[in-house]
Amino acid sequence: MEEKSGEETKATQPTPQAKKSWFNIWKLLTLVLLTIILLAGAYYLGFRKNSNVSTPLPTPQTSVSPSPSATPAAQTVDFKTYSNTKYGYSFEYPSGWQVLGTTSDDNIGLAPMGGKTAAIRVDVSTMVFDDQGVIPFSDYVKVAAKNEIQNYTKLSTIKAVTTTSGVVGYETTWNVAPPPGAGGSVSTSDPMVYFPISAKYGTGLLSKRLQVSTEGSYATYTDVFQALLPTFKFSN
Repeated sequence: MEEKSGEETKATQPTPQAKKSWFNIWKLLTLVLLTIILLAGAYYLGFRKNSNVSTPLPTPQTSVSPSPSATPAAQTVDFKTYSNTKYGYSFEYPSGWQVLGTTSDDNIGLAPMGGKTAAIRVDVSTMVFDDQGVIPFSDYVKVAAKNEIQNYTKLSTIKAVTTTSGVVGYETTWNVAPPPGAGGSVSTSDPMVYFPISAKYGTGLLSKRLQVSTEGSYATYTDVFQALLPTFKFSN
């Protein structure tokens, strides 16, 4: 067997420079790996810390509604009293309104202060009966406007109205036909309220009734109209 020469053996062994290069590479890789581990650990700890901190919920804002205060004196409606000496009735109306008429008139009007024409009318007149003759007041109100006002053809609605003094009246509306030759369709009247008048002012075919109605737009004067009704009083 041949023995290798010393030069060949020397050539196959790594040089000190090569060993140093590999050492540096492993050292660098180790540092890189440690850096990655440290960064990963720091990120994990930071993530856990942040996840344990609860996000504060927004504080709900409560809106406070102002509590209702007492009605200012300026908004308090004062009332005046109208008394009719001829037929023995009275009612209350807002102080900002005026009566157009006297205490002995059969027919009076009510208007806002300074107004020249009636917005609400109070009328006392003799009941008009049809061929049935004299009928009870509760039946009369179902045909009243039909018998007394042209083009009022049929009762549309009716409901009882009781005053604070206990008098029962009736609020009615009516079907109104257009005038002959005018065309158009049937409409519904504004409310008309009927109260009975004492028999001492007339009986039988001379029986009296009191009617409350609007002359202008009912929608405009609804509040005043409805406020009047419970205040009516009648002498016996």
